[in-house]
Amino acid sequence: LIVEVPYHLALNVGDTLRQDYYNLDNISDEWDEGDVEDVVQALYFLENFVGGASFDGSYCCRYDEYDEEVDSDYFAPYVSTLPSKPIISTADHNNSYDDEEGLTPDFWSDSTINEIGIPAYSQRIIDRKSILRTIAQNNNVDEGDLQWATFMIRSRRFTTWNMVPDPNNVDDGGPFGALTQKKIEQIQGFLVPLIDMANHNPNPNAVMKISVNKWTRKFDDTSSFALRATRPIRKGEEVTISYGDGSGTCLELLDKYGFFVESDEDGADERGVDLEELKPIWRSSVEEDEVELDRLRGGRDSSSTMSSSSNKLKTIVSRLQDEYTLNFPSVLHGNEELKLIGSGIREKLGINVYAVGMYGSPSLFDAVSPSDLRYKARQFESGTDMTSFVLEMILQAEAKVIAEAIADSVGVRYDGSRLDIEQLEHLIDDGISGKGGQAKKGTTLRFDCTKEGVSLSVDGVERGTVKASGLGKAFVDVYLDNNAVSPSLIDSCIENSSIATNAVIENATESDVEGSASRRTMLSLRIWLKRLKKWTKPEEASVVAVSDEGTVSVEVSDEALPSADSVSDSSDLDADTTEEVGETLAVVEVSIDEVAIESTSDDGSSDDVTVVESTAIESTVLESTPAVEELIEEEPAVVVKPGPEIETVAVSPKIIADIESKLGSGLTDKATSVSFQPKLADGLYLAGVGVRKKAIINVYAVAMYTSPSTLASVATLNKGKDAQAALRDSARRFGPTTPMTSFVLEMTFKADGKTIGEAIGEGVKPRYSGPEGDVKELESLIIEGVKSKGGQATKGTIFRFDCTKDGISVSVDGVSQG
Repeated sequence: LIVEVPYHLALNVGDTLRQDYYNLDNISDEWDEGDVEDVVQALYFLENFVGGASFDGSYCCRYDEYDEEVDSDYFAPYVSTLPSKPIISTADHNNSYDDEEGLTPDFWSDSTINEIGIPAYSQRIIDRKSILRTIAQNNNVDEGDLQWATFMIRSRRFTTWNMVPDPNNVDDGGPFGALTQKKIEQIQGFLVPLIDMANHNPNPNAVMKISVNKWTRKFDDTSSFALRATRPIRKGEEVTISYGDGSGTCLELLDKYGFFVESDEDGADERGVDLEELKPIWRSSVEEDEVELDRLRGGRDSSSTMSSSSNKLKTIVSRLQDEYTLNFPSVLHGNEELKLIGSGIREKLGINVYAVGMYGSPSLFDAVSPSDLRYKARQFESGTDMTSFVLEMILQAEAKVIAEAIADSVGVRYDGSRLDIEQLEHLIDDGISGKGGQAKKGTTLRFDCTKEGVSLSVDGVERGTVKASGLGKAFVDVYLDNNAVSPSLIDSCIENSSIATNAVIENATESDVEGSASRRTMLSLRIWLKRLKKWTKPEEASVVAVSDEGTVSVEVSDEALPSADSVSDSSDLDADTTEEVGETLAVVEVSIDEVAIESTSDDGSSDDVTVVESTAIESTVLESTPAVEELIEEEPAVVVKPGPEIETVAVSPKIIADIESKLGSGLTDKATSVSFQPKLADGLYLAGVGVRKKAIINVYAVAMYTSPSTLASVATLNKGKDAQAALRDSARRFGPTTPMTSFVLEMTFKADGKTIGEAIGEGVKPRYSGPEGDVKELESLIIEGVKSKGGQATKGTIFRFDCTKDGISVSVDGVSQG
């Protein structure tokens, strides 16, 4: 229980069994009954709970059931906490409300409402305005006051449904009268102080529970409204509820609450956002809407901030790299018509992966906003028929890794054949492989984007072209769309624009920037709906159709290229070839697909670095033992359901011999090249090895050691979640056959003791129900162990964690810490 509000403290604003004496003349039969009822409840709320000189009280309602008026002064403190009424700038109530963030479309001008481009939706909003105006005039109520009250009702009301005795069917007094009396539905609306302050979340941590008299099914003095947690809520965590029963869409959220969620988390794609049914009439493209939205915002939205944990890790890893100075020539080599528009850094968690320079027509200097820049750069028309990107590696990366990363980033933005993306990946892989398989520091990759496709050069040598309509636009989007992988490149381009600053001042007046919230919201909604449904202007359909056919050819230069088969799949992470970092790191290009795990841009991430420890254990001992590859990014940790019951296997000498035979001299983690011995002195056998990755960083290699009984128990299970759960259950049973399970971690990336200690502690915490002090003690053992080595867990430092029913024992480089 979080908070409980007694029934008498809630404001009963609507009741289908209550007779309301309001003048509802001139209410059209075509208007929605629910919309009419909302305004009626708002009128009741005004006259009974708000009061004041604006209302003459001619139609003041009473509770028929209790025959008593409501004391509006009693609720005045609550009413004073509600959002204030929007300011009206003129006497014309049709479209004269000053624009404010968070207002529903009912407050927008008719022209802005119609610009949503969904006629049926717009018409209902305009109908609601007519309903409100009619009822206000009929009942001599200020329209602005009633508009505000209706907003309060629609956005804050809780509705209840009950089957209660029909008040018109009187109990005859017989012994079974109460049981046989006719029941009818009673619908009531309440404003519930305090609870109505909870914000919306599609995955809430709380829910409101309503109690009524279990015999009469009515509200009485024992009734209450309670906000209850649906899962454990941490100190400092916001309490949220869901603003709907699961049937709502983004349009309904905007309709009632003045906002919509730009995410599929609300299931908008499956819950009614059907463009065929809505029949939108849109005349502008997504790009044109984005240009207009940027103009109203006065330029690039830089409101996002990094999370504290992201900042912390950025600070740590950025110290490991020397500062890089951008130094791209002002014109593109071999094509002096293309000028350097801007340059930036592709970074991840403070590590500079590569520098990128964008070259294009001088007309790109006229861009007034990021969206305008993107729109111009991907038009590929006269004057801007090619846009080029030159990448200079700062961090060494393997050919296969960088090829997959770039291809994946383009792929999620490309509507054409997957074959085109595979050809691009193969071209990059082969191009870098021709230089020895590694994109070393200083290697340059040049991508020329046109309406015909994308051409690649590596260190000035042409490698070939992937011809595919639309591929060039998708490549431009990697660096210029809303999820651009190098925000600093966009900032640089806009800063270099010769007219950007003046254009914003001239084209966006103060009222545009500060007083156009409704239009900004309307454009944001329109852009999101178009993107959600992959809508394009009709005249662009032929271009999409061409790419869908997959009629693509690949042109490769005459120079012989080595086969991709000769490229190694593993990264040489032990090679000290990159002096600036001290080790070679795998590079992972951010793509839209990764949004579920981490933000595409570190600058705007709220969850980019959640310090929760997890590992990837790749079992190579028994073919039927599952691969466990999880990256836990959110808390609390997902609870793994118990696996199938497995029998304890008696360990025979033959089983031991089979295990030792398969293990041989041990196992090596492919990603880090770290090897682990097949058996510990305690009689525990190596179950599998893996790597703990964080974005592009291999933090440490990890090995799991367990009993022969556990290994044999899961050997007969098919690979999958059941086997994974069975392995987990057996390894943590801590019985006679498996008294201990151990994890050995070998660092492949330097970290101070406090950082690694807190990271592992945070990984254990959401999975542990005991005292928090236990986790703090575990962190302390790790920190003290590293402190004895000088305070740094350098590359090669080994941690061992022995897990038993009694707790965890910690060793650092073979020295027991407790």
